[in-house]
Amino acid sequence: MKPGENMKIKEAEHELASLLRGIEQAERVEEYVIRDQQIYQALGVGARLGYLVGVGLDLAWSGGPVIYLTLPTGEVSWGVLPFRAAGDGHDTPAKYARCRAYSQDR
Repeated sequence: MKPGENMKIKEAEHELASLLRGIEQAERVEEYVIRDQQIYQALGVGARLGYLVGVGLDLAWSGGPVIYLTLPTGEVSWGVLPFRAAGDGHDTPAKYARCRAYSQDR
């Protein structure tokens, strides 16, 4: 392990733990937009930590997207709100042109 790598792992674990607490709190008070934002953030942090993560569809229950995160303590998952905006019909070249344009200014 490189110097500082263990610290980055600990920071990511702390960030994930904080997100998981926030997800539970947001769900308790039915703040589903906030909860879903935190779930997506947790997905990214879990991936950085090397945890098995993914997105699926819950065809049996809601038909909507489900976020999966496998923690060292076991798998957790959440049904999330589907993306509500209509697509603008962009193709792959346009997608990456937009990504490059965004990246150039930052």
